[in-house]
Amino acid sequence: MTDRPQGQPSDLAEVLRLGTALVQDELALARAELAANLRGALIGAGLIVAATLLLLVGLILLADAAVLAVIVAGVPPLYAPLVVGLVTICLAGLLLWRGLAALNPARLVPSRAAAQLRRDAQILKEMISHDPQA
Repeated sequence: MTDRPQGQPSDLAEVLRLGTALVQDELALARAELAANLRGALIGAGLIVAATLLLLVGLILLADAAVLAVIVAGVPPLYAPLVVGLVTICLAGLLLWRGLAALNPARLVPSRAAAQLRRDAQILKEMISHDPQA
């Protein structure tokens, strides 16, 4: 026989039951919080889509105004949209070229920090090689 009191197994079972219930409640809370966060993220994505559509409408209206301004400046109405379109495409190409250049993997490497680490390692090697205790 062991020296355990008679009520201990039921106390252990109660602790396990309460622990299991606590974990289940925490998981349910995490699921509810995740669902609320996902709902918020979906609403945010919808707002971004709506803003993008409105931005496109605004850009189209500005392009129309630019076409009218080019016509007023004396360019024939047949060629004015071509002029505005070509200028717009050139601007877009320039922005794309600059954006792609900024995303070049070689530019993302911390080259200055790597060079500084190499210099620090060289200095440490020199210090160790000139150490009189070595």
